[in-house]
Amino acid sequence: MNPGSGQRSRGKARRFDPTRSAPLLAEVIQSAPTAIVMIVLMDVQMPEMDGLEATAAIRAGEVASGRHLRIVAMTAHALEGDREKCLAAGMDAYVSKPVRRADLLAALVRVKGLPAAK
Repeated sequence: MNPGSGQRSRGKARRFDPTRSAPLLAEVIQSAPTAIVMIVLMDVQMPEMDGLEATAAIRAGEVASGRHLRIVAMTAHALEGDREKCLAAGMDAYVSKPVRRADLLAALVRVKGLPAAK
């Protein structure tokens, strides 16, 4: 990863500045209907716009486009009801931090229909 740019060199994955991620992501998705974003791993606690607000903005933009971006909540919120709160906000899956590989893979399989890991 190039520390200055916030971009990973592996594949085409991008990492946004966490202080600007949610608003920027919502803007990118709404303004670039041909952009290919398969799955968003959305942190629920972010400055400026939290993950629930970002998800609401993304879902509002999907109404016109007819597309559905898969969003996986990734959060340290692991209290009873937090999972339901994220799903009610429009997220497709929920993974609590610290993230365990098996939990993340299971969430990705659920939301994207990826082959299950053996």
